[in-house]
Amino acid sequence: MKISFSLTILALSSFVLADACDRIKLYWKKGYRWQKSSKEKKWCMSTSGSKVEIKKCSSSSRQKFKFISGNRIQSCRDKKKCFEMKGSSVKLEKCDSSKKQEFRKKGSSSKFKLEPKSRSGCLTQRHHPKSGEKVYAEKCRTAEKDDTVYWKKD
Repeated sequence: MKISFSLTILALSSFVLADACDRIKLYWKKGYRWQKSSKEKKWCMSTSGSKVEIKKCSSSSRQKFKFISGNRIQSCRDKKKCFEMKGSSVKLEKCDSSKKQEFRKKGSSSKFKLEPKSRSGCLTQRHHPKSGEKVYAEKCRTAEKDDTVYWKKD
């Protein structure tokens, strides 16, 4: 009896954690220099209409997302919208089952790359971040040079 009660609690806590809305923040570590500064600026993915861009992290619902079905990124502000590749840019579009809405998350929740399944590359904003820059797919090696290839759930 005790064992099944403990298992029920464990399963419930895993479900709640999997359903959480988080910010997707650019990974930062000591030693990085962005815009000639060694201070962390805390840049997060944010939406504006259908655009996915970089903004200073805030508590805005425009910066809350969750990973669904293992490989899609859904807006928590509008649960009918998901990240989708449009050319090399990431846009917020109606969720569907297209490959353009599938992303590989490589790494842990504290440091990962996001790779679109519909094209090669990694999600980045290309160089040292500034507010309003678009998120898009770039060659992973190029993004690694500017320390903007890794993200973390926040």
